[in-house]
Amino acid sequence: MNISSLVYFVEIVNCNFNLTKAAQKNHISQPALSSYIKTIENEEDVVLFQREKGRLVGLTSVGERFFENAKVVISSHEQLIADLRNESKKYKGEITIGIPQLISGIIFSELIPILIEENPDIKFNIIETGAYELQKKLFIKELDFAILLTPTTLDPNIADIEILLRDQLCLYMGEKTFQEKFHRNTHIHIKDLHRDSLVTFDSTFMINHQLQTLFKSECISPKIKYYSASWDFLLNSTRHSSYLTILPRPITHFANMKGLVEIQLVEQPKWEVVLASLKSDKTSHLKTYIRNTIVDYCKRPITGYLP
Repeated sequence: MNISSLVYFVEIVNCNFNLTKAAQKNHISQPALSSYIKTIENEEDVVLFQREKGRLVGLTSVGERFFENAKVVISSHEQLIADLRNESKKYKGEITIGIPQLISGIIFSELIPILIEENPDIKFNIIETGAYELQKKLFIKELDFAILLTPTTLDPNIADIEILLRDQLCLYMGEKTFQEKFHRNTHIHIKDLHRDSLVTFDSTFMINHQLQTLFKSECISPKIKYYSASWDFLLNSTRHSSYLTILPRPITHFANMKGLVEIQLVEQPKWEVVLASLKSDKTSHLKTYIRNTIVDYCKRPITGYLP
């Protein structure tokens, strides 16, 4: 006796012993259904149905107990199959994601733990370094995904690039410096920073290259006092000195801004975060799932960010 025989038996009872109707619902012929019933009764040497003039009209006492037990077995079988299929749909494997140190704590500190907890069969490798370095790692396939800052030098023919967040770079300084140099200015030009003392990110960060391009386009040469890989170090360095720094505006929502002043740049240099992956990796269901999860997460409203 197999699970199909139990299903046929229960369906006959549910159809009020109408073999024609039960056969139609189970997509088999009526003679085949009748044969199943006779086989069960003959193999087990029992009588399950009451009959009148060859027609099924009810269940015997044995049939009633068999009916109740059959429903339990069918339900358990359905749950077994459902659990098995759910298990097969779980994502498994290994994913390596590169995230710039600049934005790992700002944007992804909530998402990454969620991904890890909801996907225990996925091994996540998180690589933190500058966006410039991550771009190179993606190109040589050391990463599945790279969170990058534009502009990138990735060829759109070999890489998919999806925008996650947009904002802008702003100028930051201590209150004393603001009073002495930029009092009453709410916006200044990049060219006004000529020969000023700046602290900025090192060359592993895309912002470093972005600023160098801006300075070159305006023919200015700010005095770079030192480079760092820490945005909070750069910001805090300006609090009690005459140094200036240029950072993404969202940073201010996670920093202690006491004693600091933000001034917008007239050029409004953009700060654009993108998700990059190689087109050759699009066939993986796991990678498609991770890509969609990151994109959907970043579409949610985030307090303090520009729309």
